[in-house]
Amino acid sequence: MSISGPKSIEDYYLSYVGQMAHIWQFLSAEVPKLSQLDLVLTLYKGCSARTVIACTCHIFKARPTMGEKEATWDWVEDQSWQAWWGGYCMVDGTLVPLSDKPGLHGKAYFDWKSHYSLRLVVVSMPNLHIIDYVLGPTGSMHDSSSFELSSITQDPQAWFLGHEWIWADSAYGVAPWCIVPYKQPFSLVESNEKFNYYLSQIWIKSEHVMGMLKGCFSSLQGLHQQITELWDHLVLKWIELEVKMMMSLQLGCYVKG
Repeated sequence: MSISGPKSIEDYYLSYVGQMAHIWQFLSAEVPKLSQLDLVLTLYKGCSARTVIACTCHIFKARPTMGEKEATWDWVEDQSWQAWWGGYCMVDGTLVPLSDKPGLHGKAYFDWKSHYSLRLVVVSMPNLHIIDYVLGPTGSMHDSSSFELSSITQDPQAWFLGHEWIWADSAYGVAPWCIVPYKQPFSLVESNEKFNYYLSQIWIKSEHVMGMLKGCFSSLQGLHQQITELWDHLVLKWIELEVKMMMSLQLGCYVKG
């Protein structure tokens, strides 16, 4: 199915949000309480059903193409050496602080920084393009445990061929498709120290993605939303999911260095 005429990011995103709004309106009678929904549905009208479906499919195509992978491998070779061809993405996690202690299962939101928060795990490429994410686990949940909820962990064969992998920090587990740095005392070995150095030169791009996300969206630096029932948690997850989908379209430019 093709989309006639050029479409901007806003067009794709608006059509997608409109379709998601219809789905949520069908699934729950609580959705009309969201004042933003009326505006979205008004702007959404005028698009044909085929256009909306095509735009939605375009947004959901987050998995990188072979051309994008090859561009990443060239960058990786410049940063380290050719032997590391195969890795094309990295994973990182962060906390989204909440302004108040949730009234629903509040202890589950208590994180290691002594704050109440939500957990966000993002998988991205060196060009800052987000290809997968996990949003919604409470702050007490570890990054590696949250990452296990991602589509990459649940079906790695669909994401990685035999010679491909993902980079992560030491908080994540080792797998045939996941490379992590050495921990002490093994990191003190000279060859392992060199390994960790070049891995950090690549993995630092995931920190750039987190910085850009939080710089563009202040809600990721702190959410002023009380959670007193399950619906409140689901609304937060839905709002932030829309932010991630939009960013996955906008961060497509390749960044050198």
